[in-house]
Amino acid sequence: MDSSQLEIFATETGVREITISFKVPVNSYRKTKRDYIYYNSDLNKFIGDVLPRIMTSIDCDLLQHKKSRKILRTGEYKHEEEEVGYQQNEALREVARLYKWAMDKGYDRKLECVMIRGNFPFEKLTVFDYITGLTFIIKGEDVKKYLTLEL
Repeated sequence: MDSSQLEIFATETGVREITISFKVPVNSYRKTKRDYIYYNSDLNKFIGDVLPRIMTSIDCDLLQHKKSRKILRTGEYKHEEEEVGYQQNEALREVARLYKWAMDKGYDRKLECVMIRGNFPFEKLTVFDYITGLTFIIKGEDVKKYLTLEL
């Protein structure tokens, strides 16, 4: 596969500046540094650029499935102070309504739709459950248990 180098500069205000260098396919639809920071895939950029804005199209940060515990978790991740866009929030509420409906109808899995907030090194997470409307805080070793669907 042909590829070329692309330098990406991401700045977290007041924290640090990092440089990431990686190979990208020459035929990639994402061409600029901004494209690689803003869009997680060529498909998302294509949808945003070419198709009419008649829907919300978001990427999913987290989809976890643990067959042995019958759990399926859909999640969005944000830094502690990062804002959630209105459309993204509404889309997650729709997913939660669907999950709740399925569980109320007897679906034999625990379905979760959550917003997870935290900052590296992830010693504390604040989790909003879109199905129950509850927010809870997870700390210490429980963070790893939660993220491995053990909690």
